[in-house]
Amino acid sequence: MKSLLFIPVKEDNYKADFDLANKYQGYSAELIRLSILGIAGYGFLVSAAKNDILNEAVILTLKGYPSLIVIGIISLGLASGFGLAHRFYSSESVAYQIEILRLKEAMVEDTSFESRLDGTLRTYRNILRLCSKLLRVSALLLIFGILMVVIFYSIALFSGVS
Repeated sequence: MKSLLFIPVKEDNYKADFDLANKYQGYSAELIRLSILGIAGYGFLVSAAKNDILNEAVILTLKGYPSLIVIGIISLGLASGFGLAHRFYSSESVAYQIEILRLKEAMVEDTSFESRLDGTLRTYRNILRLCSKLLRVSALLLIFGILMVVIFYSIALFSGVS
């Protein structure tokens, strides 16, 4: 049985897919950056409250609604984690794609690779489905974490009005 490492793959067969994968990875990188920025914002908020830099309404909101901060930080942390998982599995999918192309080339001469190709295709499809779900969940958790910030500041703003 011939090793797959020595089977050449034409760049035209995978270039468009790699470009698309890079765009998705760029999107997940932005989700990660925004999540980390949001966590840093929460950190600043808590630090400023401890040093009495914030106005009284924000400090009272911090003391009265600590769960908003905890939920927001957890949400943003999970968004970052799911984004990182997406980047990992997205990279894995590229490796499977190359293996599939090499297996197809190898099957021209040797049909014994057919069962391996079927298993690799199933794994590849499952990874792509997982990547899609990870990216969606990461985006939703980021939105939820930002929503917690908006709710927190809305409460602080309206409680300071009275």
